[in-house]
Amino acid sequence: MKKFFAAIIIAMLMAGIATVSGKSDVLRKDDIAGQELRKNDVESYKITYFKENKVFVRVHPEISGENDLIKYVNQRQATLNYLSKKRGDSMIHATITFNEKYPVETYKSFMQQYRLEELNYRFISYPEGTGVLSSEIPDEMIQQMEEDIGRNYSKFRLVDRVVAVKTQIPAKDLLRVQNDPRVFLVDAGPVEVYRDNPKKEIRVATDYIYPGIVS
Repeated sequence: MKKFFAAIIIAMLMAGIATVSGKSDVLRKDDIAGQELRKNDVESYKITYFKENKVFVRVHPEISGENDLIKYVNQRQATLNYLSKKRGDSMIHATITFNEKYPVETYKSFMQQYRLEELNYRFISYPEGTGVLSSEIPDEMIQQMEEDIGRNYSKFRLVDRVVAVKTQIPAKDLLRVQNDPRVFLVDAGPVEVYRDNPKKEIRVATDYIYPGIVS
């Protein structure tokens, strides 16, 4: 059954990548001006510089224990403090990791409260399975898949609970979202990237850190 769920997850992940990539027309390979790799004790990240003052940062956390996690969270707090003071109404790409695996209704309520739209999110299936589902896949398709699979697996739910989401947040609201009791971490990437490129448009994609830190 695990192989079965893995196949579903891979398929949904690929669908998510296709739709999210299709939405974006601001970062093109032909416009790349340079690239840089950086690494510290809790993460590695690749910075891609584009023409027209645009920067893309792909972050891979390397957290192996509690001390690493504390360092990582402290670094991200510095990023949030910086952005909230310097970027005002600018939209910041960030990954929100929740304190718990929240039912879909709770997740939707959270997103509505802060007027956020997901780029994609990490979810838990029932009875088992973890994956990334693009927000572009319609609810009707999810319902149909659950009905089809449910014929063989009773009470199956493709999206049972949500554990993290990638979205865009106004810089002035970053700390407010971080202080929400449902939120473990708002991850907007390394603060150095913003300090080094204060006048550039920066997009950050951070690898999901669940389930390594959330029980």
